[in-house]
Amino acid sequence: MRTHAKRGSRAIVAGLEDRIKAYAFIGVGGQTTWSAEERKEFAEDGARFPKGAAWARYVARVAVIDRVACVGYNKASAFLFLNGTRDWVAMRDAKAFLAATPEPKTWHV
Repeated sequence: MRTHAKRGSRAIVAGLEDRIKAYAFIGVGGQTTWSAEERKEFAEDGARFPKGAAWARYVARVAVIDRVACVGYNKASAFLFLNGTRDWVAMRDAKAFLAATPEPKTWHV
């Protein structure tokens, strides 16, 4: 089973804690919520997701801790992103996270 919560919490800390001089993210995307395909894949690993209106409520609740929204607050640290072309993280999500991150930042694929 994957460790999504751990990866997400580090990204949120990076947006809020500017005493750390640099952060490195390896294979971290920008999403807090997941696509239908990702939810199906995670369900095969045993994860359970709400459906319908319950899913919409969940998305609204977690929006306040979305890593894309949080990372932009940190203007004092440098950021390094390492993503592989075959990472399980969708490249569109990694690009969204990168775009939200303030300079200085470096991205290696």
